[in-house]
Amino acid sequence: MKRNRLRRMVSILLSLVLCLTVLTPAFAEETPAQEPAAASCEVVPVVVVRGMSFNGLTQAIGTEEERPAFEFEIGPLLKALARVAWKGVTRMSARAALEEVADYAYDLMKALTINDDGTSPYGTGMHDYPEAAGNYPDLCEGIPDELGLTHSCIDAFGGDHVYYVNYDWRVDPYIIADQIHASVERAVRETGHDKVNLVCCSMGGIMSVAYLTKYGYERMNKVLFMSSTFCGAQVASDCLTGRLEIDDQVLYDFFDTLTVDNKAGNLAIKALKFIGVFRLLEKLGTAILDKDIDLIYDRVLVPIYGYMLPLWGLCMPEDFDAGLDYMFGGKDKVSADFLAKAQALQEMMAGRDALLNDMIASGREIAVVSGYNQPLNPVYESAGWSGDRILEAYQTSGFATVAKYGETLSDDYIANAADPALISPDHCVDLSTAHFKDYTYMVRNGPHVACSYGTEYAAFLIWMLSTTTSIKPGTDARYPHFLESNNAMELHPLK
Repeated sequence: MKRNRLRRMVSILLSLVLCLTVLTPAFAEETPAQEPAAASCEVVPVVVVRGMSFNGLTQAIGTEEERPAFEFEIGPLLKALARVAWKGVTRMSARAALEEVADYAYDLMKALTINDDGTSPYGTGMHDYPEAAGNYPDLCEGIPDELGLTHSCIDAFGGDHVYYVNYDWRVDPYIIADQIHASVERAVRETGHDKVNLVCCSMGGIMSVAYLTKYGYERMNKVLFMSSTFCGAQVASDCLTGRLEIDDQVLYDFFDTLTVDNKAGNLAIKALKFIGVFRLLEKLGTAILDKDIDLIYDRVLVPIYGYMLPLWGLCMPEDFDAGLDYMFGGKDKVSADFLAKAQALQEMMAGRDALLNDMIASGREIAVVSGYNQPLNPVYESAGWSGDRILEAYQTSGFATVAKYGETLSDDYIANAADPALISPDHCVDLSTAHFKDYTYMVRNGPHVACSYGTEYAAFLIWMLSTTTSIKPGTDARYPHFLESNNAMELHPLK
């Protein structure tokens, strides 16, 4: 499980990691709405909207040439490292070596590229699972993350009452909204129910906001946001505005907690800190970013990620214009169609709170589940914030006040808190600022998405989906506002 998560992160950050380690020498078709037949059971169908994953992205999809879009092989990496070292030494030029790193990173990830019109130059896409999830054995057998979550739902509600939305996270969320709509309509048609429970995982948050904005909430019973981007993502804002940063303490915290269950690995990380390796990496990374950040963006980040519309929806509104300036040189440098779609996503996110509040007022239920007290990917300015390793708790919680990783809220802040009951027992979170505070769970050490099959975290999810009472925190004594998890996803109230 940890290897899968690490692989996901590495694929995004590879070019920068290589910079830090080798340069010392110098992102469905719509089904018409149909009224369902009378429900024959009391099990509400579940539609799972998965998150971003490089696994499953397929190049030349639908052809005899299809293959994984992202293929990491040790041989090409070693050759690239050799070229980097050679140029770094023979030319005594860090920029020449960095050019090799950028070329390798681009070649590795180029099949992810999206054109400004939303098409893929490499025919890259995701395979769909349109039928009920029980028809797909690979989903039934999945253990971690969204597959484990889906596996748990199949066990609890039956494979004919669970649907899995596997989508291309690189394209316009309003296009994915059509795919979610098709799954929702199929679920109500095939199960005989008029409503579904929607589970939105990670990047599935913004996709589900697009669905609710475009199609409304008539079909919704409950909507669960699990480690979700429904309120954006700071990592998108920082990366789109060029706010990359290397900090030795953030680097150490990330690798220290990553190896916490590996005694030998953890001792090695502590030794590297003791001898100053992380300080050296900070100095080296800062020097590269100060001098050559333009190369990293021009050769890798802009061509691969620049036109992925979901990232522009995740960007914080205060950073949107700055992002367009940094990535493209201003609004006039991108097509009118792309700009209109990006701005439409910003408007969609601006209308999110009113939409969800209307949904709640109509009798639907929501729950927001956010992990915190885990370090984040250590290459952007806000990486010192607290999160779940992938996303910042500030956004996944719907804007709760969360202390930085390794810190607590100040004594003065706690003494003047508007509602002491909404301060976490560890003094790291104030839920009073969260937009949906009455519906939000904060999980200390909660892994991203979590809910792996067979865990207590998965049992928590099944309770939220199956209970006939309210799913507000505290309704069940086992699940108050503040919870604590461990790497085995054992869950209990935070004390």
